[in-house]
Amino acid sequence: MSPRVTASLLAKIPTIPAIPISVQDFRLSYKQFQALLISRSPGSKFFSLFKYVVYIILLANAGSLPFVWHVRVFWPIVATRIEYYVLRSRLIFTPKAERVRILAAWAEGLSPVGANPFEIVTTYRRWASIDDADMFGMHLSNSSYAKALDSARLRALIKLFPAWGRSGGQMALGATHYHFIREIPPLATFEIKLTIGSWDHKWLYLIARYVTRPKGRNANFSSKGRETCTLATPSDAVHQNSTGDIEKAVNAIVTGPRAPVLEPDGAILHCVAVSQVCFKHGRITNPPAVVLGAEGFTKPPFPDSGISSYSHINPPPNWVKSQAIRVAPVGNMSNFQTFLMGGWRGVPEGERWWEEALGGLIEEKRQANLEILDSLKLGLERARTMD
Repeated sequence: MSPRVTASLLAKIPTIPAIPISVQDFRLSYKQFQALLISRSPGSKFFSLFKYVVYIILLANAGSLPFVWHVRVFWPIVATRIEYYVLRSRLIFTPKAERVRILAAWAEGLSPVGANPFEIVTTYRRWASIDDADMFGMHLSNSSYAKALDSARLRALIKLFPAWGRSGGQMALGATHYHFIREIPPLATFEIKLTIGSWDHKWLYLIARYVTRPKGRNANFSSKGRETCTLATPSDAVHQNSTGDIEKAVNAIVTGPRAPVLEPDGAILHCVAVSQVCFKHGRITNPPAVVLGAEGFTKPPFPDSGISSYSHINPPPNWVKSQAIRVAPVGNMSNFQTFLMGGWRGVPEGERWWEEALGGLIEEKRQANLEILDSLKLGLERARTMD
């Protein structure tokens, strides 16, 4: 078709009349809509009711609004930075050398010096909001356990490993395994208690326990005695070797009363989650023992040492050597980064202070716990090969 014929055909198409709209028209429409909402007509009442319904829906689902998850998860980092900048602003007229010393002492004071890695507990409190609940089953949704654990886990890692975070290191999540024991009802307040379970040459295992405080009937049950409803652990299963014992245990669970599983402090246990975390500096993976030793975790002092417990005032030897790498005037953060990114390999076997700090009873418990946690990981890894 020639251009002349195409132009003649297009000319036959009727033009669409333009509708002139000015800013005044928009203002007039907006004022009319406002008047409709304010008036007492049936239509205005509908819009007013609709407005309040929208407000209620947004309020009920506030925890799932955009960026709320990010605020909850990363707020500890923001809070720590705010505390740092507030302290720094107060030292604005302090001489530089003194200011650097005070800021370094504040940062070093965040590390859990002298703590036993198996005894330190971090607690994160939440409540089962409407947007987190499964309204069909009337309990906390299974997916909400993971959402709450994101916040709890980062809080724990910041509390346990502040020096590692300042060095630029990252903590990568490899896997999380959940064991649901008892549902958490909607609007209930619950806690997530995190502890260190064990570690190997690559992975650190974090144990999260979802608990609630007993109320009403469960509180009465708690006061009667906790020894009658304890949770069987993998170590208990070692003593049940015969098939008959296993069948009796299964039948007792299936046919017996559904009593709450209680913690030593009387809290009701709802879920146990195991997370595998590794320490990364770029593409380099650091052994957890090196990081634990550098943060000041250690075994208790010897009875004849004259020290009842280690602390920042009475630091353990591994903390002194860690600070010698990291803190001025002897060390600096660049040296600490070099040490974490492979420099620890150059330390001779007999002089590895982090291994000495985590020896003795801590090493025995690490191996015992690792045997249990490794069986969990191995079983799930083998499940991938099943047809």
